[in-house]
Amino acid sequence: MKGRTFKATVNTEQGITNALLKLVKGAHKTVYFIKGHGEHLITNDQEVGYSMLKKGLEDDNFTVKELFIPDAGQVPDDADVIIVASPQRDLFPEEIEAIDKYLKKGKSAIFLFDPGIEGGVLGQYVNRWGIKLDPDVIIDKNVKLFGSSALGVLPVVSDFGASTITKDFDKKSVIFPLVSSIERIVPQKASDDNSIYSNTEITDLAKTSASSWGETNLNSLFKERKAEIDDNDIKGPMTVAVSIEKKLKGSKEKNEGDKSIKIIIAGDSDFVANKYVRNMYNMDLFLNMVNWTAGEGDFIYIRPKNPKISRVNFTENQMEGIFYLSVLILPELLMLMGILVWIKRR
Repeated sequence: MKGRTFKATVNTEQGITNALLKLVKGAHKTVYFIKGHGEHLITNDQEVGYSMLKKGLEDDNFTVKELFIPDAGQVPDDADVIIVASPQRDLFPEEIEAIDKYLKKGKSAIFLFDPGIEGGVLGQYVNRWGIKLDPDVIIDKNVKLFGSSALGVLPVVSDFGASTITKDFDKKSVIFPLVSSIERIVPQKASDDNSIYSNTEITDLAKTSASSWGETNLNSLFKERKAEIDDNDIKGPMTVAVSIEKKLKGSKEKNEGDKSIKIIIAGDSDFVANKYVRNMYNMDLFLNMVNWTAGEGDFIYIRPKNPKISRVNFTENQMEGIFYLSVLILPELLMLMGILVWIKRR
């Protein structure tokens, strides 16, 4: 730290915090966003883009780049974390192989899915790590964003697992719009030292409420705008994000220390798109995910918030109560009081 200075470019708590982070962290770590298959783009400043997320990562002292693997031929050696954000077209088998080769060096990745892409080659790849994306959309008509669709496709998540990533998330909430549920696949050879599952820890990071369910009739949901729980649906609470850590023993011949493969898998990619990333604690959760995968666990925290409009979340019953109270009951009471005063003064 000696001899280095950083200037806070913005005279706010956030600006000062960012300058201190750069001073303490020192060298930047590099995050690559995979592109070329319809993923969210860090250069896109529209609602579906990731430009605000890019700015958040840079504020956390990360270097952020894009990567089209067929052009590079491999994942670059300077990549500390790669992020694959909801590809709309399948990755080539050679790209999956390049990602796998990169991870097995003791590297890290974040895979973000969305309903409808769980069956592609990327979904098949995460199956190898003991994770399965369900072909559903999570519905929660009770715990959802105030004023959002009555279908309940914007569940608010407040149940977070015991993890370094979510250690400060008590009484915090994150919106996961149009999210699929995640299941663990029980490995058949978990005790085999050569198995991908050996020395592997999977942690549930976020779960929906008990009132939620995984709607599997997507035709009814999107075409008829109907969602009712039935025997074919998955009942909540359901996991929407997990972390995976696999310990690797270093090579004694190469004088290598032990390493870890770190992976995050989430059933939604829109929660960090420009439209939602500044809502609640969406940005904090994702930045914590990146810091954890990049080996920056000491820099996982809840970031200071710039002044902005606050949100209050109500259940559907509470919203109905507010409607009846403000639109029907209170006006009637005021009118009745007015009539009584008029009669009394006659």
